[in-house]
Amino acid sequence: MMNFFLRKIINLFLLLVPLNVISKIFQKILYIKLEKTDPKYALKKLLELDNFIYLLTGFYSLSYGKGIHVKKRLTKYVDYFTAHAKKIGGPCLDIGCGDGELAISIAKQKIKITGIELSLEQIKKAREKNSYKNLNFIHGDILNYSSKDLKFKTIILSNVLEHIKDRVLFLKKIKKQFSAKYFLIRVPVFDRDWRVPLKKELKIDHRLDSTHFIEYTDQILLDELKQSKIEVLNFKRIWGEIWLTGKVKR
Repeated sequence: MMNFFLRKIINLFLLLVPLNVISKIFQKILYIKLEKTDPKYALKKLLELDNFIYLLTGFYSLSYGKGIHVKKRLTKYVDYFTAHAKKIGGPCLDIGCGDGELAISIAKQKIKITGIELSLEQIKKAREKNSYKNLNFIHGDILNYSSKDLKFKTIILSNVLEHIKDRVLFLKKIKKQFSAKYFLIRVPVFDRDWRVPLKKELKIDHRLDSTHFIEYTDQILLDELKQSKIEVLNFKRIWGEIWLTGKVKR
């Protein structure tokens, strides 16, 4: 009974007190507590909190952008990959196309493009926004997808490779399966911030997403592309990511 009334009081307090006041109270309590805490343990708790705040920031950035994550507008990666897709030419295959924004942007350039996405919710959003005859969306898992009819000049992997366990085998498979000549690739990097190796050192999850098998260094990515016989044409480090264009070696 006591716990029930305590929860009621806390809920009422949180409802009535402004968020900025709660934030100041939380910061003060945290600071007082950390003053008498072992530095290593304090760092671990703060970095765990950092991970939690990162997740919340992503959630509210999506809400703030009215369903479109603000990072797309701020980083302009959609514009970057659209320009390179236009330069290389289609048809294109956008693997892990999400809500279809990049695929739609490329379709506007009169390039034939297909997007494939594992999430049914995301593919529904993509199809709702699609008004282009040169754009098609497929709901499916690229790891299990097979088609002898579909051939693509350019394959787009925007934040996809880090979700694949055996990436070299994957790259070899899809370039052969779809007769690919070019790749447009975007991946997160490990050394994006000094807190990342610190989290790893303290045995805290350092990944941007718990489903990532890897977050790259330049050399690891270049080695994987070399093993996959993909030549790097241009290489850009920006926003804690690597953006690149690759050409398949024959």
